[in-house]
Amino acid sequence: MAVTAISLPSRRAGRSARWSPEMTWGTILVLPYLVVFLVFVLWPVAYGVWLGSSPVSYRTLFSDPIYLKTVWNTVIFLGVGINLKMLLALLMSGYFAAAGRGSAGSA
Repeated sequence: MAVTAISLPSRRAGRSARWSPEMTWGTILVLPYLVVFLVFVLWPVAYGVWLGSSPVSYRTLFSDPIYLKTVWNTVIFLGVGINLKMLLALLMSGYFAAAGRGSAGSA
């Protein structure tokens, strides 16, 4: 088994380490993504963990009568909404798949 050694480019003495144009443009194009990620993902997660660190918040939440009603409404809404959409999607896919409807070759 032959092993091939590849030498890495070495820095010349006296030259400063500068970024290549690809590295500069890569950094410029990644920075907006990082800012959006920090603001809209990491900050809300960290804030939620900080808010959830107090047991008093949970006692207050579960003692509120409106909370249980909203949880029940959400469960019903999700159960009906998801199942109704799934049934409608299955019916439509069966309709369009029957007898070659909707395919490009059935003109």
